[in-house]
Amino acid sequence: MTSHLLELIHIDLFDLIKTKSLSGNHFVFVLVDDFSRFNWVFFSEHKDEAFSYFNVFRKSVGKEKNFDFAYLK
Repeated sequence: MTSHLLELIHIDLFDLIKTKSLSGNHFVFVLVDDFSRFNWVFFSEHKDEAFSYFNVFRKSVGKEKNFDFAYLK
């Protein structure tokens, strides 16, 4: 059990179905904050885009919540 926002993030990357969506996306990248249970969901065409989406998450949430992910740099 966590006691602070962004203390523990659960991450999952999975492929939706064998058929791509209308926008061409095939994979779903989900991040869940353990404390607040808030979810962030990214859709991508390729599995290797997950790391770039994680960087987008890290920068935008860090800026929004004034949280320093210094240990991830």
